[in-house]
Amino acid sequence: MKRSIVPVYYLLLFLIGTWVMVHYELSRERVVNWQRTYLPGDAIPFGTQVLYRLMPGVTGGEPPERISQSFYTYYKRATGPFNILYIADEIKLTPESVSQLLEHVSRGNSVFLSARQFCKILPDSLGVKLGFHHVSLSEDEGISRYPMNLSTHRHKVSVDTLFGDRLFYTGRHVFEFSADTLPHVRELGWLNQELVNFIEVAYGEGYVYLHTEPAVFSNFFLLQGVGVEYTEELLSYMPVGKWVWNEYHNRGRQVVSSPLRFIRSEDSLNNGYRVLMVTLVLFLLSGARRRQRAIPVIRPPENQSLKFLYHVRDLYLKSKNHKAISLHMIKDLKRYLQAHGGALADMRQEDMARLIRHKAAVSQEQAREWAGKVEEIKNETRVKTPQLFQLNRIIEKIKKQ
Repeated sequence: MKRSIVPVYYLLLFLIGTWVMVHYELSRERVVNWQRTYLPGDAIPFGTQVLYRLMPGVTGGEPPERISQSFYTYYKRATGPFNILYIADEIKLTPESVSQLLEHVSRGNSVFLSARQFCKILPDSLGVKLGFHHVSLSEDEGISRYPMNLSTHRHKVSVDTLFGDRLFYTGRHVFEFSADTLPHVRELGWLNQELVNFIEVAYGEGYVYLHTEPAVFSNFFLLQGVGVEYTEELLSYMPVGKWVWNEYHNRGRQVVSSPLRFIRSEDSLNNGYRVLMVTLVLFLLSGARRRQRAIPVIRPPENQSLKFLYHVRDLYLKSKNHKAISLHMIKDLKRYLQAHGGALADMRQEDMARLIRHKAAVSQEQAREWAGKVEEIKNETRVKTPQLFQLNRIIEKIKKQ
């Protein structure tokens, strides 16, 4: 049968596709992910992996516990005192979560929230108005240059040139309140030295910290070395104890996770997946056809036991050792008589005659004659061929009856 060369083409196509994919991955320009996730596990510029690793030194304990569910759901199974940390681009709390959160704070716990946008119900519950400050740009500044000066009681940092247009918004949320009417609210940080963007609100026996610039906690900000003291001062207000980092508002819409979804989400893995699918389809079209071949006939093995006995017989006859053959024949006869007439450990001539008479149904004289002939051949020193044949005839007559 002629050997098919289709598998060779398939292998060659697979190698070419693999080489093209590897060459493309090595030569293409790497794109930096500037998405503002603020997730503790993300090492991208606007992730918070660096902050997560610094948290034990700030809180004086273990790393924060990470959760990805609403505070209302988590609080049902939580035990013991703990503080809550929110860092997200936007935080939208339900009325049930706000009520449960403030009840938790009133028992002596703290919550730290840093987001560009807050839900209105939380500042309203604390008696603070959430205002909006529009950014005014001159014609020669463009969107890559706008004033963004952050300050606290001890530190001041200008980050307008650090982030460039990656954090450009048409405006920013600030807090508006009167310290005379709200003595439980304290100003801790400002935007452009005038607008309050970081406050502390005493609620019950605990405190709520609200901050409107989450970018200062990002990897990009902390690793640049500019304004790290500013971030450290913000963190200094966090009390020592157990902290829970809530990621519920960072992840957005939850989707079903699977290995295939992860492969399709990564460019390099997705390209490899496409090459694999194309080569698999080509193989199914060209190389997966059934190759017909002759089905061999498997014959069952023959029973060669009888032929083996014939060979053994011929060997004994050719060796002229008739005495050994006669002894085997007499031994076999005794076993036969014992099986049909009774088991005798030591069979004498009289016992053999009785068993032959019972099995062959012959006269007592005939049985004694056959038994005497068998005993005579047994006692012979050398058995001749006629005697061997005579013994064989006697045994056949006994067994035929």
